[in-house]
Amino acid sequence: MDGDGALTDPARGSRGCPGSRPHFVWWRAFCRGGRVLDRMAGWPAHEGAGLRVSRTTLEVIDQGRSPPLGADRPNRTIIHGGCVTNDAGSRPGWKEQVSQRFSAEGAAEKWDAMYGSETPRFDEHFFRERRDRTLELVTETFTPDSELLDLGCGAGPVITPLRELGYSCLGLDYSAEMLGNARKRLGSAGVPDDGLIRGDSTLLPFPDEAFDGVICLGVISYILDYTPVLQEIYRILRPGGTAVISFRNWYNLVLWDPWKTLKLAVQSAVGRDTKPEPWIGRFMDFREVDEACRGVGFEFQDFWGIGFGPVRVFGKRIFPHRIAIPFSDGFARTVAARSPAAERWLSDVSVWIYRKPDESA
Repeated sequence: MDGDGALTDPARGSRGCPGSRPHFVWWRAFCRGGRVLDRMAGWPAHEGAGLRVSRTTLEVIDQGRSPPLGADRPNRTIIHGGCVTNDAGSRPGWKEQVSQRFSAEGAAEKWDAMYGSETPRFDEHFFRERRDRTLELVTETFTPDSELLDLGCGAGPVITPLRELGYSCLGLDYSAEMLGNARKRLGSAGVPDDGLIRGDSTLLPFPDEAFDGVICLGVISYILDYTPVLQEIYRILRPGGTAVISFRNWYNLVLWDPWKTLKLAVQSAVGRDTKPEPWIGRFMDFREVDEACRGVGFEFQDFWGIGFGPVRVFGKRIFPHRIAIPFSDGFARTVAARSPAAERWLSDVSVWIYRKPDESA
């Protein structure tokens, strides 16, 4: 790993970014007033889906040349062939675990494959539903002129269809391998594969109030102290902007398993701590996340629960995926549709929509 936090790989270029071009002229641009940045150091121009990054400092450098730190944030943003790393320093812990989990040796290919075909697993089915419902929300809430960030863009399941629809959307992820998969997906769709940023979600390389919307699906589950992520999302959103935040619900693991439900009830009765243990990729207590979001200043707007079940005993699923999926769909249409409380407590994937208050309104 080099000084910018990117994996050094000669086959990928000096910063380890997939598809790095051999030469760039270094260039800094401040885009103001939502102007379309449709040509960035050799990236192909694309009518209608160019990057509109207001007041954002972008640095494109020759290989081997080191520009000064960016003026907007205390960490620099460096772009190589459409892939960006941010020099936020090395912090041991969750970052190393995330890098390993989403590496080529880890689950990077699995996450890429699940969005490319109808895989039969219960959880993967509902991740695709999360993607589809998020796209519906974005197209209902924003226009193609809106400036969007897909924070934790992964293999590009959200940013790709958004660009196909003409939306201006940047993508940021900590995994170079996942960004490589995202570039392939964008290229296969025939849309620009630029604007993919390798960065730290706790220290985003964007100025204040840069985006109209931030999509953050599953990211906070992989960060032990996720409050800085929420603070950064709040900072970069414009007043009145929308944040879509998702994670997997810890109570789904408990309430669909009679043994775990009984265990939780006994622990609560004797005054024992029943909070889920922190671990990378964990299921989370939706009440704590909601409190944290409101604590940084967000206003609650809406909630979706996706995926009900599967029924478990002693933590073991008792029905195959081919039965668990239609059961969940039926439960969603009947019980969850009529009971918001059941939807919040029993769903697997929790999707929360928040708004940054607009004091001028």
